Amino acid sequence: MVILPDAKEGSKTNDMDDQKIKIMPIGGVGEIGRNMMLLEYEQDLVIIDVGLKFPDSHLPGVDLILPDFSYVLQNEKKLKAILITHGHEDHIGGLVYLLKDIAAPVYATRLTLGLIGNKMIEHGLQERQLFHEVKPRDRVTIGKFRVEFINVNHSIAGCLALAINTPVGTVIHTGDIKIDSNPIDNALFDFYTFARYGEEGVLLLLSDSTNANRPGYTRSESITGKKINDIVAAAKGRVIIASFASNIHRIQQIIQVARANGRKIALSGLSMLKNVELARQLGYLEYEENDLIPLNDLKFHPDNKIAIITTGSQGEPLSALTRIANKKHAHIKAVVGDTIIISASIIPGNERAVADNINKLMMLGAAVEINSGNGIHVSGHASQEELKTIINITRPKFFMPVHGEYRHLVAHADLAIATDIQPENIIIAQNGEIIILDQNGYQKRGNIPANDIYVDGKTIGDIGSSVLKDRITLSENGIVFIVIVLSQDFFLAEAPRFVMRGFIFSKTAQAVYQEMELNIEKIVDKWRLGSRKKGLEHRIKSTLKKILFTLTGREPMIEVEIIRLEY
Repeated sequence: MVILPDAKEGSKTNDMDDQKIKIMPIGGVGEIGRNMMLLEYEQDLVIIDVGLKFPDSHLPGVDLILPDFSYVLQNEKKLKAILITHGHEDHIGGLVYLLKDIAAPVYATRLTLGLIGNKMIEHGLQERQLFHEVKPRDRVTIGKFRVEFINVNHSIAGCLALAINTPVGTVIHTGDIKIDSNPIDNALFDFYTFARYGEEGVLLLLSDSTNANRPGYTRSESITGKKINDIVAAAKGRVIIASFASNIHRIQQIIQVARANGRKIALSGLSMLKNVELARQLGYLEYEENDLIPLNDLKFHPDNKIAIITTGSQGEPLSALTRIANKKHAHIKAVVGDTIIISASIIPGNERAVADNINKLMMLGAAVEINSGNGIHVSGHASQEELKTIINITRPKFFMPVHGEYRHLVAHADLAIATDIQPENIIIAQNGEIIILDQNGYQKRGNIPANDIYVDGKTIGDIGSSVLKDRITLSENGIVFIVIVLSQDFFLAEAPRFVMRGFIFSKTAQAVYQEMELNIEKIVDKWRLGSRKKGLEHRIKSTLKKILFTLTGREPMIEVEIIRLEY
């Protein structure tokens, strides 16, 4: 690994020159998901993607994690446009929350706008006059920015890279990207346009780093159809295939495989149904009406003539595949003879949920095929050789890896150095950092807000670290409620009452009760005889916390209610 010089050492920026562009990542740098990037020049501001991230088990009760919109809301008058690279949740999932508070033109391909439109309807925001459909090689002028949209490959249709011409120089943002030599929709990676910009001169390349640790090349999406066909052709009973509902190319291949093997197709999962219908309406998906049957009609067809496409590849609790595994699906019961294919890679953090589903499905007698490099799933992100190709054809003066954890960013920086990008011209940023850039160099100059914003039910941003800490404590150690009744002259009027939930087994609780009661009596007596300046509740909590840890090795939440009798 090459150690990069400090930004100030690598910068030659003239502080007196205000003709510079600001690059400000709010999300997606140093993390997977929540992608959002700001570009600002003088009084013009554009946003690239507004994604979200799904929480892991360390954030109990949190539904979604959004980027911090504070800077955008404070600079609403500067905002000229929102540019969306593609329709995955980590790139569009936060947009509807931003559009509740701000109005700005949104530029994206037809499928991406369709997916965004569905979200707006769900949230009661049906106004779409600010939506602008673009196609590869379209060019638009947005304030002082001139943007050209470039076709790239990924794991969803309608993906774009962005070439943003600024008064300072050209900035290219790849979005999520790979180079597929045999794409399902025949929309080839646009080498020509990338190379043209490379010839003209690229100031900065912002490039997807998700697979920067993976050597070689990412395989073509087309190979998954061949592997899935082999499994379906050999299956004696039903075939149930779980995939991302947004992977329209994968769904197209599954439909073709099912048709080739004489199987009718049923769809399960609300997002799968909505996306398939939308993709067909927009021309991204082809099938005949009689290829599909409703779930209610499964019983009228032989098992060896059925293929079911479902959600749930990540073990999501309410997904169709999880309901099948838990025997709670209204129409599908997993049985001996079923072949279940999980055609997706497991997102980090979902391993346990996916493994639980696999175990349950196998216990019901189904055979389960998972992604193990066998071709039933391929990544949508470029591996090392493709990433080097992208750098080589664009030949940027400055390079900034994005879309990845820190280890991915560093690995991508090493690849850039291997292609002769100068180490002092490589920018490894953190969310919220302001990068000031011109032809002479860059500086990191301050920060804008880039906090995790939690969505919990209908509330946004109201859940802070203290609430999460309480939830984690409750889930891991339980809670102890203590009710203390004091006489008018501050004596214990009765023995303390205890209620414990999720803390210790009731058979061992009596000894703990006795120890707590004894210490509470001492605390109350000492407090009563003293100045009573410090709160009794605080004294009881702090003392019992230590005692309970000594007795049990656990630290439950302690809540104390003090009642003083008036007579």
